[in-house]
Amino acid sequence: DVHRLLGDMHTLAMILRSRRLGRGALELSLSEVRIDLDKDGQVTGAHQEENTESHQLIEEFMLAANEAVAETFASADLQFLRRLHHAPDPRKLKSLAQFVRELGFDADSLESRFEIQSLLKSVAGEPEETAVNYAVLRSMQRAVYGPEDEGHYALASDCYCHFTSPIRRYPDLTIHRLIDLLLANKK
Repeated sequence: DVHRLLGDMHTLAMILRSRRLGRGALELSLSEVRIDLDKDGQVTGAHQEENTESHQLIEEFMLAANEAVAETFASADLQFLRRLHHAPDPRKLKSLAQFVRELGFDADSLESRFEIQSLLKSVAGEPEETAVNYAVLRSMQRAVYGPEDEGHYALASDCYCHFTSPIRRYPDLTIHRLIDLLLANKK
């Protein structure tokens, strides 16, 4: 039954999300802007993309697949390009805490990912939500690719690579090539 299968997928995705957030993953609420084009490819406007439940389901399964592939490679002692995201600079976190306090939100210290999570929950639905989410984003380090086993701070993942990236960057393609070799039992 299709409806039961969809319900099971939804339940599984929510379990994955709950586990990820329980580890301390940060979930920013930032709208994506889509450009509207006419039939000739000319820009006619722009609109905010709605983040639907379907988008969230797909995101959870993509994150789980990325972690599963990275963990498979790591357990096989393979070298691969990981998607790394280092912890934020403490000075930027102090500036972030000062900014949100000036907006009237409680933020003694934001040195823990769980404190940042709490802040994001407290601003959800408030007029300052977008400003605080962008400020949190700006306080974070940029994610990079590298072979080091250093984890992904924002996702609270110890082992992560881009296997399902919608933008096929060269590092993502190296992951696909490594999967092909692994499946073919080649070195």
